[in-house]
Amino acid sequence: MSGSINSLSSLECVELPNNRTEHSMVTGDTPRAMRLTREGTVVVVLLVILAVFAVLLERITLIVAVAAVGAWLLTYQWSVVNSFIEANETHSVALTPHQSQHFVDEDVDITLQLTKSAATDVSLTVVSPLPVGASGSPREDRRVSIAGTDSSVSTAFTHQYPVAGQYSLPAIELTFADRLGLFIEEQYVETETQIQITPHAPRSMHVGQGGERIASAYGDTPSGQRGGGLLPLVLREYTGEDSARQIDWKATARLGTPYITEYEQEADYQTILVVDHRTPMADGPRGQTKFDYVRDLALGFLEAGFESTDSVGMTVVEEDSYRWIRKPTSGIESHQILSEELQRLEGPTPSSSKSRVTVSGSRFREEGQLLRQRLSTESTAFETTLRHYLRPVANQTQTQADSLQEALTTLYTRRGRSGSGEVLLFTDDSNRHRLLNSISTLRRHGYTVGVFLTPTVLFESQNLTDIAAEYERYVSFEEFRKRLTRLSGVSAFEVGPRDRLSVLLSNSQSHRQQSRQD
Repeated sequence: MSGSINSLSSLECVELPNNRTEHSMVTGDTPRAMRLTREGTVVVVLLVILAVFAVLLERITLIVAVAAVGAWLLTYQWSVVNSFIEANETHSVALTPHQSQHFVDEDVDITLQLTKSAATDVSLTVVSPLPVGASGSPREDRRVSIAGTDSSVSTAFTHQYPVAGQYSLPAIELTFADRLGLFIEEQYVETETQIQITPHAPRSMHVGQGGERIASAYGDTPSGQRGGGLLPLVLREYTGEDSARQIDWKATARLGTPYITEYEQEADYQTILVVDHRTPMADGPRGQTKFDYVRDLALGFLEAGFESTDSVGMTVVEEDSYRWIRKPTSGIESHQILSEELQRLEGPTPSSSKSRVTVSGSRFREEGQLLRQRLSTESTAFETTLRHYLRPVANQTQTQADSLQEALTTLYTRRGRSGSGEVLLFTDDSNRHRLLNSISTLRRHGYTVGVFLTPTVLFESQNLTDIAAEYERYVSFEEFRKRLTRLSGVSAFEVGPRDRLSVLLSNSQSHRQQSRQD
């Protein structure tokens, strides 16, 4: 009788062979030992209790009955092991996203399908867990079961991802259960399913000057050369394998036949992308904010604007600080890391308590700057007095620009006065005075600067109510952009929604024509 009890205790120690599940979306499984369910445990405990009482009471009939039930349970366990092995070899699991690429916070539709090619007494249950950081349908919607004569069953559910990047779906939970519910085995089936989540990209990108789009390639650096930091190496005749953009037109005009100038990379030349991630960059509708536009443009530079030998780094400016995503490093892999980190960056959160004050303050600063620019050439007593009241307050708190100025200051203090390189700055025009001073300082320390500004007037409101006032604000921005461009070694561009800028310029032109007629 003690042997029967020991045999009953061994029911929890049987392990199935490690069979692989083959499917295009599934790579293999990690099994756990077959074990008793709660119901199976209750049956075993009752048999043990009955066996003990039968021995104590010396009831031969009861002892024989308990031994018979124990023998049956052991035989049934062996049959369950064979059934689980057969089911493991004849099932397949497919986890299929409806699309391979999706956007942040949008529903990702996924289908989970379980197929059994042979009829068995085993029931199979599959659950697809949520990836870390994702939300989605409840567990019941991500669960399918198949039993009896059923051959296939599927379910559809959704995920949502708040951060851009590439996600690998976690291992699927697969459970085998016998028809009496006494034994189960759990497996974790690894998958190769990956989902690419990308940030919302602006639908109509405008990069230009004075309302005119620039004609250069999307990823070209402002200096006109791909990558910057190029030193003339040799002048040679143009061949059919060369690009037309490489032609040195001055040498061609002088020599009478097309020539190109080959360059070599300056050894210590670096290109640094500075991306503004502060609260003002949250202006605009969802997926069309200032930050969405500058991020999309910065990604364009990283994907098409640099060669593998270019040393490129990136820093992100936060509300009260800045952080390096990666120090300047060359290589395709390094550039890809910068792109991935920039895509994962969530958009800045607008401050509800300060948004109205920020918008009003920004508008007042723009109007004050516009008046100062127009009065700069006047010399009458009235204009002189008025200029005094329009001067920026020296001790005015400007916390929004402090972190950006600190980030730009670090660039030349880290490299020293002899450093050379190019800074691509992606920001807005919310604090023009500090921006102008910071860029001027960068130039004095040998940096070439490309500035990509998102005009606040194009993002604050989606309805152009006062055409004349909005156009005046755009003119003020354009005058500031031109002032930056007049600095030696600085190229300044406007970045924003093409359709909104077109509406503003066309409506303002119609408004001026109507005013002349009146």
